[in-house]
Amino acid sequence: MKQQESDPWAEIPILDLQPFNFKPVASDPRLAVYQALIKSPAPDMPAFSLTVTAASPGDDQEAERELQSLLRNMRGRFLVTDGGPVQDPPDDPEPFDPATQIEIKVELVEQGTTERTFGVIMVLQTTVQGDTDTKAELAAPAAAPSRDATVSQGRERKFTAPNRMFATVTANAGSGSLRPPGGPVSAGYSTSTNKKRKTVFVRGDPYMEFDITVGWTDRGYV
Repeated sequence: MKQQESDPWAEIPILDLQPFNFKPVASDPRLAVYQALIKSPAPDMPAFSLTVTAASPGDDQEAERELQSLLRNMRGRFLVTDGGPVQDPPDDPEPFDPATQIEIKVELVEQGTTERTFGVIMVLQTTVQGDTDTKAELAAPAAAPSRDATVSQGRERKFTAPNRMFATVTANAGSGSLRPPGGPVSAGYSTSTNKKRKTVFVRGDPYMEFDITVGWTDRGYV
C-alpha cells in the first residue's frame, strides 16, 4: 500500500488574517483579472503576488458588485519558513475554465540578487458557492447567504501555486469539498490532499465559507 504524504502545515494556526489590496491588471474583455502584491515588513524576505481571475462581469453591474465583494472579503497571510529541495513544477493538469472556475494563483515576485530556497505557507479565507437551485433547496440555516453569489455562482475555486503543495481546507460555515482527493468537508471540520499537487479545487455544496492553508517549497531571487 502506498504511504500517504503527511502535511507538515496542517496544524498551522490561522491568526491575524489581513485584507488584500487588489488592483485590475488585464484588459482582456472576456476576463476580470485582479492582483495584490504581498510584501513582508522584514528585510530580505520574498514578496508574492496573488492573482484572482474570473469571467468578466461585462456590463452587469450586479455581477461587478459581487466580484468586488469577493475581493474585498478575502483575507490571508503568508509565512516564510526553512525550505527543502525544490521539485520542478508539473504541467497544469486542468487548464483554467472561467465558465466553471475562479482561479486564485500565487507567484513569487523576484526583485533581488540573492538566490534563496525557502518554504512558503499561505493561508486564505474566502467563500465558494454551488448553483442557485441547489443552494435554494439544500442550504442549511447555519450557512450564511453568499457575499459573492453572482460572479462565483457555480464556479469552484482553483488554487494554483508555483510548485507542488499540500492543501488543507477548514470549513467555517456550510459544506463543500476539496479535490483531487481530499473529499467532502462540513462546518467545523477539515480535509487535506493526500499528496503534493500544483493545483487544487474547492467547491461549495451548496455554499461554504472556508480557510485554505497551502504549503510549498520555492526558490528565487529576493
